[in-house]
Amino acid sequence: MVDTVKSANSAKKKEYLAMKKSMGIYVITNKEDGIYLLGSSKDITARLNRHRADLKFGSHRNKALQQDWKRLGSESFEFKVVENLPHPDNEENYDASDDLAALLELIIERDDYDNKPMYGVVKV
Repeated sequence: MVDTVKSANSAKKKEYLAMKKSMGIYVITNKEDGIYLLGSSKDITARLNRHRADLKFGSHRNKALQQDWKRLGSESFEFKVVENLPHPDNEENYDASDDLAALLELIIERDDYDNKPMYGVVKV
């Protein structure tokens, strides 16, 4: 029975690792003050989970964001995917870093984000 469980877990792990991760741009917004953190990631879900965990445990690298989180509480922040970067048809030797950087620059220039107070930009 133990071998069956190990085999099932191994198969699930392989399946998970083979899944295409959501790549793109995300934003964490302070709903009280309108200040935001904009970022890009090759795995948005994992990156946003990491931000949440760091903020929850008081260890986020962005000190201003961490202070506002502590002051206002988690309910005052919104975590959102701004835009996904589609996977290319042929992903062999593909590195999304340049495409993510270009997409991030385009989004920063949008009226939604241009000239508004921000915590900063996190790049891949």
